[in-house]
Amino acid sequence: MADLEIRGLTKIFPGGMRALDGLDLQIQDGEFFALLGPSGCGKTTLLRSIAGLETPNSGEIHIGGRDVTRLPPAARDVAMVFQDYALYPHMTVADNIAYPLKVRRVGRKERREAAESVGRSLQIQGAMLDRRPGQLSGGQQQRVALARAIAYRPHVFLFDEPLSNLDARLRLEARTFLKQLQRELGVTTVYVTHDQAEALALADRMAVMDQGRIRQLDTPSNCFLRPANTFVAAFIGSTPMNLLPATVQEGTFEVAGQKVMIPEAIRAKVSVGDTVILGVRPEYVSVSPTELPGSLTGTVRVLENLGVDSLVTVEVGDLRVQATVPEERVPAVGDRIWLAPDQRRLLAYRQDDGEQVGAPKVAQSDAPALVPGAE
Repeated sequence: MADLEIRGLTKIFPGGMRALDGLDLQIQDGEFFALLGPSGCGKTTLLRSIAGLETPNSGEIHIGGRDVTRLPPAARDVAMVFQDYALYPHMTVADNIAYPLKVRRVGRKERREAAESVGRSLQIQGAMLDRRPGQLSGGQQQRVALARAIAYRPHVFLFDEPLSNLDARLRLEARTFLKQLQRELGVTTVYVTHDQAEALALADRMAVMDQGRIRQLDTPSNCFLRPANTFVAAFIGSTPMNLLPATVQEGTFEVAGQKVMIPEAIRAKVSVGDTVILGVRPEYVSVSPTELPGSLTGTVRVLENLGVDSLVTVEVGDLRVQATVPEERVPAVGDRIWLAPDQRRLLAYRQDDGEQVGAPKVAQSDAPALVPGAE
């Protein structure tokens, strides 16, 4: 197995557009690491650079302490699973799984034995080994692509949104299976996705990317509970975080003409007259038909059924504030209710750069935007 280190990686496409902007990253040996971000953030460009499918303009890539920046893909000891699985349609399943061994000039008998052995671990066996990819379901093709990567026995797995072509239920099953498999194999894994639920569920650590940079590098739990800036706060979470403009007063934030208590943890980081953005997840907003201490009041405008809970959208002055409530306490559209943010979960961000109050100022680059479609 091996660790993976990226040093000052920059990728500039023709026309001067930057897909990666001096990126630094270290991934530990055996770690399941996710690259998360919207389309065009540079995550796939980074993965392809690690694989050797893109050549960076500057910077270095080290795998297991070895500089592989200028090595061809075959010399990097990585295995990549593509979004469309990239199986050879004219080959049988067994031949697809064993193809990396054929490239290494392993004998036919040993290749077949390896395909059967790896296949059994992924429930690919019997007659299925002699089928063509076109005769398999999407879930079965995904397992064959995984088996081919495992048969190679690489130092690093690279996954480029491998579950995106599966239906919702199969994706959940495949996600659980994939995490268990990675734990058993212990192979360093880099997983690209735009699906935050996948990243939160699978990763030991994750990097949230935007415009070729890492906006937060942390555990999934910290990215969800303590997003470092408004970009991460707005991007992560099945229900978007409430981001509310506020003005600091003596002991309170003024939000839409109403007052919210300043948490003790934030009090020393702000001054009277500061303008900030308050962040609180809908899951951490209490709802009441009567006034609560330090609460905002408004009118229910929208109700969305989430299953066990409902998402309530409340009009507070000219702002929209959301909260989740259990099914037995759902108000009616038009009701006047009170919303109390959990003081322990309330965050404050600077209005100018979107970073948390008290955090060091982030140097801003005048780098051009990404090439359209460069992920």
